Amino acid sequence: MFLLKITIISPHNHVLFYLENGLTSSLLFLGKVSLFLFYLSPIILSLPFAAGLLTKKYAYFALVLIFIIGCSSSLFKFVTKIFGLCKISNQKADYDKMNEPIYTILLPAFKENAVIRQLIKSIESLDYPKSKLDVKLVIESDDQEMLAAIEKCTLPQYFEVIKVPHFLPRTKAKSCNYAMNFIRGKYVVIYDADDKPDPLQLKKALIEFNKGDEKLAFVQAKLNYYNFGCNFLTKFFSLEYMNWFQYFLPGFQKMNMPIPLGGSSNHFSVEILKKVLFWDAYNVTEDADLGLRFAQMRYKTRIIDSETLEESPTTVFAWIKQRARWIKGYMQTYIVHLKNIKLLFKHTGLKGILLLNFFVGSSAFIFFTTPFLLLSLVLTQILNELFLYYFIIVYGINLIFLIIAIRQQKVPFYFYIASIFFPVYSLLHSVAAFLALWEFVIHPQQWNKTQHGLWKQNL
Repeated sequence: MFLLKITIISPHNHVLFYLENGLTSSLLFLGKVSLFLFYLSPIILSLPFAAGLLTKKYAYFALVLIFIIGCSSSLFKFVTKIFGLCKISNQKADYDKMNEPIYTILLPAFKENAVIRQLIKSIESLDYPKSKLDVKLVIESDDQEMLAAIEKCTLPQYFEVIKVPHFLPRTKAKSCNYAMNFIRGKYVVIYDADDKPDPLQLKKALIEFNKGDEKLAFVQAKLNYYNFGCNFLTKFFSLEYMNWFQYFLPGFQKMNMPIPLGGSSNHFSVEILKKVLFWDAYNVTEDADLGLRFAQMRYKTRIIDSETLEESPTTVFAWIKQRARWIKGYMQTYIVHLKNIKLLFKHTGLKGILLLNFFVGSSAFIFFTTPFLLLSLVLTQILNELFLYYFIIVYGINLIFLIIAIRQQKVPFYFYIASIFFPVYSLLHSVAAFLALWEFVIHPQQWNKTQHGLWKQNL
């Protein structure tokens, strides 16, 4: 009877946040339609002009709208990167004299039989008392291949397999919500199946939590890829992660802004996580949504100097599917928090509004409109010089920051070459954005699964 109760209640943990804030399904549907029209309106207005079908004033309106949003977003990101250059100080600690509490590790894994042994080895390598580890391997009950792979492995004594009953949506957030009913730890961290965390990461996170700030809700470790040298795509993706975790997230922390979480290596206070009702199971970037929800409830976030390495997609098709999910999730997050923008402003001030509009909301808009701007430079004579200068300035600033990141990370020389051609990689986001917009309207909860363990087969 108890397990039946959990099965019924747990899938609906995410619903409470929506109901408490008056977000019904009809409002979310209207929000999807509105966002769809907003993203496509400049293209709808301007492309016919390029073909000679509309008057010049409509094209001017569309181009000026794109320019204002693009410049505002670029300026916001530039300021954030400036703050991100200021390194976050991490005090040295004596790890041997720590009083470690029980620490829960959630390992949601769906069709990850190719990397299950690597995952177990990565968790075993963590420098934390094994008697204080509470590891939950979270598996979908109908994932027979994964269950068969686990049976062939010898799991450590502190591992427990949680079988998630089949119900929709099939998302990582839903599985984590269900698993939270079985945890024993004071703190909880989420790792993906392909992750290789820093062995000292749990202790580094614990140091932050032990500083006595009762409002500290979560600690985010940095992410990057261990297979960055596989091809140019993985190099570009690694550069993007350097940009994200070396500039944006530390910059947000320095400016005391909400921090969109990174998807993995998120360390939470279980007590506070319960207060915000866990994750939104219907959001495919539940991490970004949760970061904004923490800010709305005046909880704080921290970035620690610890890195988790992941497996990057090695093919363009796999990368587009993964990126489309991220962009779609940002659209979902934007709609939800735009509906609650008064609450966000009340608790975070203008900073939260700027982040929501110029980072979360504008990202997809820029991905949609960048190809059109490039096309307008060829097909029209409207504001050509203005947009040409805009592209050159943005390219130059981004290149400088990428070079600084490469020097700081001390990665191989070929990253300098990759940074020069980074705009080519950025155009791939536009392809992913249109796929994301389509899924956002047709299949909003569809989780584009990234298959791991493939890069070793190509060596």
